[in-house]
Amino acid sequence: MIIPDFPADALEQHCFPDDLLVLHLDKADSIGYTYKCLGSATYLFTRTFPDKVSERMETFKTVMTELTLEAGDADTNASVAGALLGVRFGLKGLPTEWIEGLRHREYIEKLIDGLVAML
Repeated sequence: MIIPDFPADALEQHCFPDDLLVLHLDKADSIGYTYKCLGSATYLFTRTFPDKVSERMETFKTVMTELTLEAGDADTNASVAGALLGVRFGLKGLPTEWIEGLRHREYIEKLIDGLVAML
């Protein structure tokens, strides 16, 4: 089913970018544009990462830092991209120092455990 007036061309344009620069994430007049956030997340999710876990963690840090430095709605873009990459790699595939450095980590882990128990 096609949704009337759904901007499918805009979705395709933003969700399958050749690189982050084409999304113009730093343009102030389009901060909060959902397609840009989704596009930056799918772009990072579909990149090739090293097989070796330690190298993958370094690559994760690099791409997340690069995304954040693109500015714009950086916290939202990084949150969605980080969530997708977290699903892809699992907790053990994420940078250890970032996990250990989380404020309220124990509380967050309890929330995660509760959510997993409900599933």
